[in-house]
Amino acid sequence: MACFSVAAREVGGDFYAYHDFGDGRVSLTVGDVSGKGLPAALLMSTSLTMFSTTIANTTTPAELLTYLDMGLAPYTRSTNQNCALCVIQFKNAHQTLTVANAGGVIPLVRHTNGAVEWLEAGGLPLGVGMGARFGYQQCDYSLQRGDVVVLVSDGIIEAHNPTGDLFGFDRMQAAVAGFILTTSAYAMLNQLRNVVNEFVDGAEQHDDMTILVVRLTR
Repeated sequence: MACFSVAAREVGGDFYAYHDFGDGRVSLTVGDVSGKGLPAALLMSTSLTMFSTTIANTTTPAELLTYLDMGLAPYTRSTNQNCALCVIQFKNAHQTLTVANAGGVIPLVRHTNGAVEWLEAGGLPLGVGMGARFGYQQCDYSLQRGDVVVLVSDGIIEAHNPTGDLFGFDRMQAAVAGFILTTSAYAMLNQLRNVVNEFVDGAEQHDDMTILVVRLTR
């Protein structure tokens, strides 16, 4: 696993987190709160703390998102903010991946056979209060040794170059498709960062950027 995050200002609202349940399940998440600067950083800290104290007592990613939505709603009601969060959970010796999403960028998988797949899962951002009311969707996917899972915040998708073009989902998919599967997660992370940096070509960063790469080794 390899992670990278850089704020657009002195402090930011992106975060990533990892939790090992100790029973063969492992969860990872990328969060992206609305806004920038100090207000976003405060909500980020609150969201990350709530994630850390809640996840051990939940059984599924969808249940986790429900608890977080209910917990953040009183806080965000006064700030008019929300938190997009995508959480993935590996289980069954890491060959089954469960995905639940609260308004975040859906994960992308590069399979060992070269196929690239967006893992569809949708849901409302945390803190709105509606996700807990209507429930969060979660989906299971089968993985194999050598598969690569990539999570990013929307700061990567919405990165733009000097002419105003967005990096977008198509370039993201092409970058992941170009990964050399025999390399480590760190090498893949650096490759993706290089692709984004070459596209941005020195343009000002307007949003926090976070990337999390996981390569299955068993």
